This record gives sequence, structure tokens and C-alpha cells, in this order.
Amino acid sequence: MDENKSHTANLQKLKRDFCEDMQKYHTERIKRGYTAKQIEDSMKNNREFETAIKYSGTDTTGFENLVKLGLLDFSIEALILQPRYSPLFTEEKLESCKKLLEKYGHKTHL
Repeated sequence: MDENKSHTANLQKLKRDFCEDMQKYHTERIKRGYTAKQIEDSMKNNREFETAIKYSGTDTTGFENLVKLGLLDFSIEALILQPRYSPLFTEEKLESCKKLLEKYGHKTHL
């Protein structure tokens, strides 16, 4: 039982770390000239994790703008694919993120 609680606590900490990194990535994208009103609105009220699930792995105009600006390193997909965060996501989500980044020639961590 204690092992299960420990695992849950570790996942909760990992999720908090992910959310902090989502904010950092978002700030960096803005500094470099990229804005995405939908993502910004979705991230309000500490909804970074839900935003990542909702807006990642899909080839959108916003994603294409990240490509044009050379900001794929700061994409939600790149963050999701960091090995330390993979336990937070389904295999399907990881695969869709990987395929999208690879489509545009971006190397992935997984």
C-alpha cells in the first residue's frame, strides 16, 4: 500500500513539474514572437496538463507557425516527449506527438 501511495505522490510531483515547464515553454514562445490565444486561455486556472492533452499531437495552423518560427523545441509535443514526462501520457498521445514532430524533421527524445 505504501508503495502505491509513493508512486501516486511521484506522479503528482511529476505532473506539477510538467505544468511548471508548460508555463516556461509558453513564456519562451511569447518572447520569441509566437502567441496562441486558445492555448493561453486554456492554460488559465492551472489547466496546463489538460491543455497539453487537448492541443498536442495535431497538425494545426498554430503548430505550423511554430515550425515557421523555428520553435519546435518549445512545442507542447517536445515537452511531452521528454523521457521524464512519458509516464504521464498514454502511448497513443506519445506516438501522435512523435509522428507530428518527425513529420517536420524534428528529432524526438523517445
